[in-house]
Amino acid sequence: SIWIPAAEEQGLILFFIDLLNERLEGRIEVVPGTSVELEASLRAGGLDVLMEMSPAPGDDRLLHTKPYANIPSVIVGRKGAEQHVTLESLKNRTVAVAAGRSPAAHLRQHRKEIRLAEFDNVREALTAVSAGQAEAFVGSRAVAAWVLARDMLTDLQIQGTAWEIDSVSSIGVRPDLPDLAELLNAALASLPTEAVQGLYERWGGKDWHA
Repeated sequence: SIWIPAAEEQGLILFFIDLLNERLEGRIEVVPGTSVELEASLRAGGLDVLMEMSPAPGDDRLLHTKPYANIPSVIVGRKGAEQHVTLESLKNRTVAVAAGRSPAAHLRQHRKEIRLAEFDNVREALTAVSAGQAEAFVGSRAVAAWVLARDMLTDLQIQGTAWEIDSVSSIGVRPDLPDLAELLNAALASLPTEAVQGLYERWGGKDWHA
């Protein structure tokens, strides 16, 4: 089996796994866990691959497939409260993020004026915003939309887009498994364009070929 971890709230990612499984004869199995735990396990050799990773410049400790998703990060806030259309409006505010994801790393490095509250997953981060523990949430549009709908967080809404945050995702592969990386690249390249574009239209991503 090819083990590809993905948190349960990653709606778009799970649909991508379904498409890949059609090409790989169902060999992909989902291992749940937080992003921090799963990436640590991958780097330690406990897992073969990690489904959702943003390639870091200069990081040669892992192999990466070609990008398969380009979903923008969004700002989610409470209905009826102050609207936050841009990151600038969150200066000196507490923002909930999922630990280990690229939005958290970007905000920590480039938006030091924003106070970060890190949570194990997107569901906990959004719930914190709903409870008034944070002013807003910043993270993947696909994941946020999935959790908002699944958990019926009707008091929250997507208010803006954080275009400056890198939203490209690839599959991270252990460096000692180059053949696996090639297999996954071949499977990604063989996915029907119409099916993939349909996922992008559903989840609000950029063009498949972007």
